[in-house]
Amino acid sequence: MNSMNRRERLLAITVGVLAVAIAGFYVLRQVQAGFAQRDQVLERLSGEKSQKERQTDLGRIAEQRLAAYRERSLPPNVSQARQLYTDWLLKTVNDVGFSEPKVSPVTGGLRSQTEGFTGHTFSMSGAGRLEQLTRLLHQFYSVDYLHRVKSLQVTPRDSKTIAFSMTVEALSLADAPERDQLHHPPSDRLAEDDVQDYIEAICGRNMFGPPNAPPKLSVGSQSGSAGREVTISPTASDPDEDDQLTWSWDSQDVSDPRFDSKTGQLSWTPPKPGEYYITLRVSDDGVPVRTASQDVKITVSEPPAVVQSEPGEDKPPYEQAQFTYVNGITEVDGRRQVWMIDRRSGKSYWLHEGDQFTIGDFEAEIRHIGPLDVEFRWYDRAAVVPLGENLAEDKELQEGELFNVRRDDAS
Repeated sequence: MNSMNRRERLLAITVGVLAVAIAGFYVLRQVQAGFAQRDQVLERLSGEKSQKERQTDLGRIAEQRLAAYRERSLPPNVSQARQLYTDWLLKTVNDVGFSEPKVSPVTGGLRSQTEGFTGHTFSMSGAGRLEQLTRLLHQFYSVDYLHRVKSLQVTPRDSKTIAFSMTVEALSLADAPERDQLHHPPSDRLAEDDVQDYIEAICGRNMFGPPNAPPKLSVGSQSGSAGREVTISPTASDPDEDDQLTWSWDSQDVSDPRFDSKTGQLSWTPPKPGEYYITLRVSDDGVPVRTASQDVKITVSEPPAVVQSEPGEDKPPYEQAQFTYVNGITEVDGRRQVWMIDRRSGKSYWLHEGDQFTIGDFEAEIRHIGPLDVEFRWYDRAAVVPLGENLAEDKELQEGELFNVRRDDAS
């Protein structure tokens, strides 16, 4: 009996433990479900909060964008906006140097919208070079208006020049500030601020012609005498006959020469004997620009000794030359020339340095043409005749008093 009671007690205890465990499990499940439901509510509320915050942020960003758009907008007055923007486009086209510039609003290009803005359409055209079109587009996108290039057509005329036509659209917001003139907000749409970066990348490819070849320069070493002007006359040619050539020079030895940038001719008076160096450069106007250069050596010696002619020395036939006068000194295409006239016959002589001439039995060579005098050479003698004088006055010349006679060491 007692043993049965113990079994009953054990059974009762076991049943009680199981009942408590089941009840605890049920309670735990209810608690967990409550926590899960609460977490779901919290998650939902957090999501709604985040969504509201995002909507608030988007609204704030939209308001900031609208404020920026108002600053970038053309004036709300339609006719004023069209006139001001047309003037700006025309000024931009003229600033880059296009010929035949045309800018005008497009007929029927005005679009009134219920969303609070007005669209304008403009046409532009002109002729010039690809570099100018690159500068035009750079200026266009450097200003942060509400505008865009809708279409662009480029037609090559030759290897250098193009014609372009462009359609541009711009916006006026209804609530934009009233303005009497356009302001110029800077744009951040360009990757590079320096237009030269775009010119090198775009124009360097020369899409409308063959690759540009550099010009060819030719000039030899020069020589002269101290105190006497030395003239360098280089020559250059370019494979493209349409290229225009421009000359420049550089030197640490030579200062203040007379220089013609169109012909490259350089004239300079060396102060003393020695060797002088100068660099001549010639550049074309192709796409891209090409340059050729050459170093020129100038060897300067002592001037020839001045002596008086001695009686009995060979003299030119002065009687033939006494009626021929140095009538003028001019410069043509960068080269000096002397104009002499024979007053007996009226015959004129137009001569450059190195030219030989004959007047009767008088044969001579033009050695140098200065600003106010001419140096001749005959036989082994040199003579300087001032502007306005004749080649020989009979009495004085025969006595060796008129001419500044020199020995020519180079002959």
